[in-house]
Formats: sequence, C-alpha cells, structure tokens
Amino acid sequence: MAKKRVLVVDDDPVALEMVKDLLTDWGFEVFTYDRGLGTTNEIKKTKADLVILDVNMPALKGDKIAEILRRENYFPDLKIIFYSTIEEKELEKIAALHGADDYLSKSADVSLLAAKVEKLLLIT
Repeated sequence: MAKKRVLVVDDDPVALEMVKDLLTDWGFEVFTYDRGLGTTNEIKKTKADLVILDVNMPALKGDKIAEILRRENYFPDLKIIFYSTIEEKELEKIAALHGADDYLSKSADVSLLAAKVEKLLLIT
C-alpha cells in the first residue's frame, strides 16, 4: 500500500521540521512548503492527500487557502487541518467557517496532530 501524502504549509521553519519528522515517523510521506502563495501548485505537484495549514502566514493566510480550495473544488478529496497558534476555540470557529476537516492549536501536544492526520486518512 502506498504511503499517504501530507503537505505541511507553514512559514515557521521549526514547525515545518517538527511536523515533518513526526509524521514521517508515523509512516506518512511528508512534503513541506514555507508560504501560502503557491500552495495550490504544491498540492498538485506533491499529489497530497491531506494538507496541514498554518492560519497565520504572510501574504495568503491558511484560512483563505482553505476557502479557495473548497469554493473552487480543486481537490474534492483533499483533507485539510488547520494548525496554528490561535486559541483552540477561535481556531474551531475558523475551521468550521472555512471548510477545514479538523484543527489543532500549536500549544497542544504535537502527537495529537499525527493522530488527527491518521484518523482523517483512515489508516489503521
């Protein structure tokens, strides 16, 4: 069975590496991208099954990327998780408003992110 592909989009290089290392250890094929602009092209290039988006990025924020992806239906099967420093309750609202499948605050245990990815991609 082919590994599921995850694209992590975050302007914080430390967060990118941490999430990449974690998800790689969980058996995913992980790609990283350090800006919001161009994310759609990166999804096409990597053939990602799931994208993890930081909400707070310069130029094009993660919530706007998710909104565009959902509105234009570019990738109908793509799963989206918001991963941000925003407080959990606010992040929950933003996720619901912009079509994310799940969310997690960066203040939470990062292993929870891997569990959310696994659940969304139905890997057992």
